[in-house]
Amino acid sequence: MNIKGLEDFKLVMATITQIQAFTITAEVKYRGMQETFNMLRQHGLEVPDEDMEFAKNLAASWGDLYQSSIFRGNTLEQTKEKFSKLNVEEISNFLNELDAFVEKFDSEGPGTVGEDLDRGLVLMELNT
Repeated sequence: MNIKGLEDFKLVMATITQIQAFTITAEVKYRGMQETFNMLRQHGLEVPDEDMEFAKNLAASWGDLYQSSIFRGNTLEQTKEKFSKLNVEEISNFLNELDAFVEKFDSEGPGTVGEDLDRGLVLMELNT
């Protein structure tokens, strides 16, 4: 998957996190299935070869998926750092703009007109 924007980036990172969080659960489930099939065979019960093969391949498939998620996560580490820096810059810019707005609002806003309510109304419309 080519990451072409913020939403793609978020989706990939969420998927990587989900895979890594699910690792133990997945391993317990596929190992349980493998053990069940082995136990059935040990007791002389028929287990189709394709089911045994499927259970065996689950471990390899999960391992491939997990390794792929680690690789992708490591490759995106630089991107995560750049994204974090951008977020910090954007937050800083927003806070600066907010400080300037609050300062102007406090010094020139509707609360500064005293008893001139018509002027206060005009200023309220400008600030909304």
